[in-house]
Amino acid sequence: MLTLIIVGAVLVVLTILVHAGGTTLWANLLARKYLRHGDLVTARDRWALSVATASMLLVLHSIEVLLWAVVFLILPAVTHLQTLEQSLYFSLVTFTTLGYGDIVLNPGVRLLSGVEAMSGILLFGWSTAFLFLVIQRAWQMSGIAAPPRD
Repeated sequence: MLTLIIVGAVLVVLTILVHAGGTTLWANLLARKYLRHGDLVTARDRWALSVATASMLLVLHSIEVLLWAVVFLILPAVTHLQTLEQSLYFSLVTFTTLGYGDIVLNPGVRLLSGVEAMSGILLFGWSTAFLFLVIQRAWQMSGIAAPPRD
């Protein structure tokens, strides 16, 4: 059980590092592109920023799911996941907390699925806050205090 806790903790730290690195790089890129010039952000820029940021966050989450899936695949105690496809499926369903339950880990290692779900909740919350911040900042830089109301 101690080994599982260590494996889970290492994976949580790795996924947090991936997320921190990705969002920091993205924020720096956006700051260099948009803050330096002081120009107003157009409606097209706001659209592109929203789509690009959401896409970048999906890539980060995909990398994080892949990290978990690879570990599930290589852990000898995980006997139910025989292929990368099965491992990715299980990891994605667990990370997103969807939890179909059609694949479950054996009792000796099922603690890891809870740790992955906890990690996913944290990182999706982080992504939501980050995306909100980017969109909010884009609106502020457009010279419009808030999106127009109908």
